[in-house]
Amino acid sequence: MDYAPIPLSTALKNNLLSSTSKIQLAFTLSKAFWQYYESDWMRAAWNFQTVQLLPQRDEDERCGIATLDCEAEVPFLKIDTISPDGPFFSEYEPQNQRMHRYPYILNLCLLLVLLCTEQGSPHESSPTQNRIYSFCAMKIKHKQSVWPVIELSDERKRKYKEIVRKCLPNPREDICLSLAERRAWLRDNVVRPLYELLQDMQCSDTDDAPETEEAGLQTNPQIDMDEIAKTPSNESRRWINNIKFSPMQRYICQELKNDKKGRRPKIAIIDTGYDGEARWLDNPFKNRLSQKDEAGTISQNWKDFWENNDQPQDDSGHGTSMLYTVMNIAPFADVCVARIAGNSEDLRQEDSRTTKNLADAIRWAAEVQEADIISLSLGWEQEKLVEGRYVISNVIFDALGKRNQKVLLFAAASNYGGGRYELFPAKHPNVFSIRATNALGKHEDFNPPLPDDGSEVVGTLGVGVPTKERTHEETGRTGTSVATAVAAGFAAIVVAYINIHGEGRLWEGLRTHTGFTRLLREGISTEPEARKRFVTLEKLYGNNWKRHFESCLDGVTSRPN
Repeated sequence: MDYAPIPLSTALKNNLLSSTSKIQLAFTLSKAFWQYYESDWMRAAWNFQTVQLLPQRDEDERCGIATLDCEAEVPFLKIDTISPDGPFFSEYEPQNQRMHRYPYILNLCLLLVLLCTEQGSPHESSPTQNRIYSFCAMKIKHKQSVWPVIELSDERKRKYKEIVRKCLPNPREDICLSLAERRAWLRDNVVRPLYELLQDMQCSDTDDAPETEEAGLQTNPQIDMDEIAKTPSNESRRWINNIKFSPMQRYICQELKNDKKGRRPKIAIIDTGYDGEARWLDNPFKNRLSQKDEAGTISQNWKDFWENNDQPQDDSGHGTSMLYTVMNIAPFADVCVARIAGNSEDLRQEDSRTTKNLADAIRWAAEVQEADIISLSLGWEQEKLVEGRYVISNVIFDALGKRNQKVLLFAAASNYGGGRYELFPAKHPNVFSIRATNALGKHEDFNPPLPDDGSEVVGTLGVGVPTKERTHEETGRTGTSVATAVAAGFAAIVVAYINIHGEGRLWEGLRTHTGFTRLLREGISTEPEARKRFVTLEKLYGNNWKRHFESCLDGVTSRPN
């Protein structure tokens, strides 16, 4: 039986939401405010009547009562009309009589307060902004207030109260100077802390210990802060375009255009697969995704370890977007793709199976496909034992031995912020752990903390990066997944240049983890922050790029280890 959508006010009145679902809704609503803050969507009415949920019958409930716990992640906004004459209130109202100068943020504050209020509201059907401010202040700031009323530990209640309090500055106090700064402020002071609170609850509220570990392909737009925006950021698009249209990339593409010498570098993408019907895949690249064996039989550079499909497949779109990113940076490269899971949840729920799949995929990429570079935009908190063996670590060491150490592996560090350590396999000693930066090189807050041993970390662009899935429409991905794909593309540029001009040089060592580590730290990165490297080719965009690049390669390889 299907159920009609019901207003959030009804769900709260009938006590249909768990405490975790309420925090999930708080995060989802605040994230929506942040995403649409500068758009016409803010002209619609956002309240507990227009925010609606889809009930779903719990099959285990014989009494026939519907539960909303499974639907709290995806609320809907009921919109009758958006006024063409302007918003119900403006984003900024500087009048002295206004106690709160930012109606959008005040409206979000009210929603977050009411989510954890047993009874009570501003009472009037159309309360004034000052009345809303006073109501929220009474709940948040009054010493006698017991708010928030929610079944959480005292520490989590305190954290939630501190987050919501950020939305309620002192009367007539300015938050930031510009609209764009206020949007960023909302992300950093409300959205991200709510996400961290939710993650903390979801990790510790389960009885099954292995499932408290974080795992996943580092992009899940419903919950992870590794998110998908409707459009890429202008700064990231320019950053990528500077590479795409640089003299260096044009030169390499021209040199390898009709390559008959096997000089193209090969990148293996191990992920959720790829969509073979993606509209942006052109025929030359499709041809390079196919190969002929000695009998002349065409077989694709594709292996499905998840469902054993002969044809390329990607149910989540994650692997396809990583493939697009790699090909944006290194369109001259050959690529092979392995599918080890259908989506992020598969890594969590079937960790033994997907762990074995990853081990098999790394062996296939390194030994069968002879890939120069392996890109892994995924991870777990710890390596999972399979039949008592560390199968992923073992296969990495075996593959490096069989390939004379000449395979470069990159993996996503983590999107879970400073409270969690980097994921595996990123923390494996022979894998490059890649963090996310903005286009100026600043490491993002969702990266894991710096290592305790004082060593440096490496990051590259991972904010608002242009990606595509099936259609020609670009979205902007943020997180260490897409940063890993960017780093793999950079490695392909280096390997391609060595293949073209490396004969008689000492550059072969740069194909190894040790050699490429030196190149990252001494040649193709900067250090905008202490111990935080930013991988970039910006120094090589000029007309003298070739002389500078070869000088860099010579300098790194000529010095003793």
